[in-house]
This record gives sequence, structure tokens and C-alpha cells, in this order.
Amino acid sequence: YLLRERLLSHVLAPRLPVPVPRYEFFASGCPSFPWPVAGYRMIPGTCLQDANLGQLIRQRLAEESGRFLSVLHCIPPRAVQPTGLPWMDPPAVAAKQQALYNAIIRHGFPILSKLERAWTSELFSSFLSSSENHFFEPVLIHGDLDSSNILCDPVAGRLLGIIDFEEARLGDPAWDFCVLRAEHGAEFQRTMLQTYDRPLDPGFESRVAYHSQRVLFHELLYGLEHGDSRFIQNALERLRRAMNGRDPIGGWLNASTAESRDLADHPP
Repeated sequence: YLLRERLLSHVLAPRLPVPVPRYEFFASGCPSFPWPVAGYRMIPGTCLQDANLGQLIRQRLAEESGRFLSVLHCIPPRAVQPTGLPWMDPPAVAAKQQALYNAIIRHGFPILSKLERAWTSELFSSFLSSSENHFFEPVLIHGDLDSSNILCDPVAGRLLGIIDFEEARLGDPAWDFCVLRAEHGAEFQRTMLQTYDRPLDPGFESRVAYHSQRVLFHELLYGLEHGDSRFIQNALERLRRAMNGRDPIGGWLNASTAESRDLADHPP
């Protein structure tokens, strides 16, 4: 992932309207630490996840986020082809969502109530069975655009940087809206679309709504895999908010996943 992001950063930096990581230092590792190490100059700003925003500032940041995605999604695929980004066309996305559903049935269903299992089954079955959800033109997407990866000026309402492109790919443009909708609500997403200067296919809104809910199951599976009840409980709370039609349903627990993996590997 780091190798790919390093290559991608040199393509993105001169093309995007806000700063993104541009790696200046890179080492492939050594015998005692056989993993890549890289560095780029720090991009200043407050993480959107940690910002206390008023309504007007929130609206400005939603508008700037929409403008950013307009530019990102317009970068031609041929420009990033040398970076080896994965290509997620509609059949690949459908297969990925089916695999996620299978994992939820296997690992998540044992801790869900009957109503929670029924709601989850309907969510995935409706998405997978709708032909409208399996039609889109793949574009360059960030792939992990949530509040933790957006740097802003919370006073002026300016976007100062976007980080963590390791999950970038050629895929469904709806993915780049879904987590922000889950975290900040449908109104935030609608404001983003006001400045998003690209045509929307007929199934776009349906896919954003679906993906904004399926993302909570990644946190649930993460918590189960690493034996961390904090993430499990947060995911279950998000699930119940979604089932009750609450908006927003919220995002991942604001805690270090590296810390939880360490706890799971080395329990007290």
C-alpha cells in the first residue's frame, strides 16, 4: 500500500486543489525492520474528526469537499495506470459486497438479534439484487475518505489537505461520499453534491445510501477479529441508529486501531 501511495502521490499533488502527501523520503527496510518507511512534510490543519464546527463552517467544508472530489474523479485513469491501482468495476464491487455479507453471516450474525439479522439481510439482498446498483463508470477514488483523513481550518471553513490515499483505486464514485454521509448526515452529502461537477448515474444516490450503512459492518468485523469490545459496541450502536432511521448514524470509534491490535495480540 505504501509503495503504491508513494507513486500515486507524485501524480496527484500537481493536479489537486488542496495539498496531499508527497513523499520525500523512502526506505525499503532493513533486516531488523523489513518494512517500508516513508515520510512527507506535515500538512497543517485540524482533523475534521476532531473539529467543533458550526453550521456555516460545516456547509463550507462540505462544499469544498465536493469541489475536491470533482477534480479527483476527473483525473483520467491513464494518468494513474503506472501506479498499479486496483480496478473495481461493477462485477468486482458486487463480488466484494457478497464476500462482506458472507463474512457478516459467519462472524457477525452470532452476536446480532433476530431483528438485526433480518435488517442486515435486507440491506445486502436489496443492494445485490438491484441491477441499478451494478452500473457505474469507474473513476479514480480516494477509497477511504472519512473525517480522519480530511484536514481543515475549522474557523475559516477551508479545506487544507487530504491524506491517506493507500486505498485509492479506480472504482465507484459513490464510495467517496458514503462515509462522510454516515458521519455527518445526508444534508452534508447533499451539500457536497451542490459543488460536485460530474454527472450522476441513476443508481448513484441508492449506492451512497447503501454504502453509508454497510461501512459500519467493517468496524463490527474489526472488533470481532481483534477481540476489542469497544469497536463492537460502537458498531452495534451505529447499526441500531441505522435501523431506527437516525441521521447521521456515526463513524468509527475515535481510537487507535494500532493500539487495539496490540491489545489483542498481547492481552493484559
